[in-house]
Amino acid sequence: MNRHREYAMRNRSNRKFAAVTLAAFLFVGCSVYTPRAEFEPIVELQETFLDTGIGSLDRWWGDLGDPELTRLIEAALDDSLSLQMAWARLDQMQAVARAVGADRYPSADFVANGDRMEFGGDRSGTVDTMIASLTVGYQVDLWKKISNRRKAALYDQRSSRQDVEATALALTGAAGELWYGIAADQATLRLLDEQLVVGQDFLDLVQLRFVNGLASAVEVYQQRLQVETTRNQIPVTNIRLATRKHQVAVLLGREPRASIPLPSAELPELPPLPATGIPLAVLRSRPDVQAAELRLIAADHRLASAIADRYPSLSISASAGGRAESFADVLDQWFVNLAANLFAPVFDGGARAAEADRNRAVVEERFYLWESSLLTACAEVEDALVTEHGISETNRILDTQLELAKTSLERSRALYANGLADYLTVLTSLQALQELQRQAISTRQEHLSNRIRLYLALGGSWSRTLERPTELEEEKS
Repeated sequence: MNRHREYAMRNRSNRKFAAVTLAAFLFVGCSVYTPRAEFEPIVELQETFLDTGIGSLDRWWGDLGDPELTRLIEAALDDSLSLQMAWARLDQMQAVARAVGADRYPSADFVANGDRMEFGGDRSGTVDTMIASLTVGYQVDLWKKISNRRKAALYDQRSSRQDVEATALALTGAAGELWYGIAADQATLRLLDEQLVVGQDFLDLVQLRFVNGLASAVEVYQQRLQVETTRNQIPVTNIRLATRKHQVAVLLGREPRASIPLPSAELPELPPLPATGIPLAVLRSRPDVQAAELRLIAADHRLASAIADRYPSLSISASAGGRAESFADVLDQWFVNLAANLFAPVFDGGARAAEADRNRAVVEERFYLWESSLLTACAEVEDALVTEHGISETNRILDTQLELAKTSLERSRALYANGLADYLTVLTSLQALQELQRQAISTRQEHLSNRIRLYLALGGSWSRTLERPTELEEEKS
C-alpha cells in the first residue's frame, strides 16, 4: 500500500469518525421522557386540623420543662444503635450515588505487557515484544440516560437522609414515652405504699371492732382481701418498671441491666397544644412523607433512564501507545487510534420495553405509597387531637370522681364507726377511691404519651439540623 492510498484511507476514516461524533452530539441533552421534579397528590386534605394550638413544636421535649428528659434524648441521639444503622445506610446511598455519577466522566486505562516467542528449526531464536498503551473511553449521554440514573441515585440519597431524620424523630418519641412510663410506675409504687398504709389502718379498725364483738369475721376477711389485692399490684408494677428500664438501656445502646438515669420528678403538667398549621404543608415536611416523595421522584428518573435505554447509544474511545522489542523503544514506535461506536438495539425480545413498563409501574406504586403516607400522617394527627380532647375530658371527670370518692369514704367510715352502716359500704368506697387514684396516674401518663405522639405526627423542623455524632464521624473518616 503506497503512502498516498494510506493517507486517503485514514482521511476517510477520520471523516466517518467526525460524522458519527457530530451526529451524536447533536442529540446530547435530548430526553425521550422528562421526569418530574415534584408531584402533586390527588387526595384532598382539609384546610385545617381538628384543633390549632399555639405551643412550640421544635424540639418538643424542651417545652415539657424536664432537663433530665432532655439529657436522655440527647444521649439516645448520640448512642442509639438504630440511629447509627440509619447513618450507615445513608453512607451506603452516598457511595452508590458517587459510583453512579462516575459514569458521567471519561474512563482511562493503562496497559503494559511483554511477550516472548521462541522458534525452533532452521529459524530458531526468540522474539521479544513490549506493548504499552493508554486508552480513554467516554459514553456520550444520549437521551440523558446516564444523567437520569445519577439523579435517581441522588434522590435515593436524599430519601435516606430523611430516613435518618424519621428514625431520630421516632427515637425521641420512644425515649419520652418510656421516660414518663417509668415516672408513672414510680408514682404508682409510691401510691401503692400509701394505699397499703390506709388499708392496714382500716384492717386495724375492723379487727378492733371484731374483738369487741361489733364486727363479723367476714368483715375482717374482706378487708384483708382488700389489703392483699393492693399489695398484689406492687410486683405487677415492678415488672413493668423493670422492663421499661431495660428498653431505655437498649435505646441508649447498652445492655438491658445497665445503670440508666431515672426520673426524679412527678409527671409534669402539659404545655399548650402545638401549632398544627396547614395540613398538607405540615405533613409534606414530615421526614417519612418526604422520604416517600423523594423515592417517587427517584423512580420517575429511573423510568426516564429505562426508556432512554431503548434508543441508540454512543461510546467514544481514544488510545495511544507503542510497540517495540524493548520498553526503552516503546515511545519511539507509537500509534494513536480513535473510535466511535454507535450501538442501536434492534431486537431484544421485548426485554427493554418490559423494563420500561416495570419502572412505570414502580412509579405508579410509589405515587400511591406517597399518597398513603400523607393520609396516614393526617390520620395520626387527627387521632392524637381527638384523643387529646378525650383525655382532657376524662381528667376533668376523674377529678370530680376523686373528690366524690374521698367524701364517700370519709362519711361511710364515720357511719361505720358509729354503728350506723355495715362495712361493705366502707369497703366499696375504699376500693373505688384507690382504683381512681391509680387510674389518675395512668391517665396522666397516657395524656403525656398522646401529646408526644402528636408532636411526632406533626414532625417539626428540628431534625433538619441533625448531625452525625462526633464519634461516628471520626470512625467514618
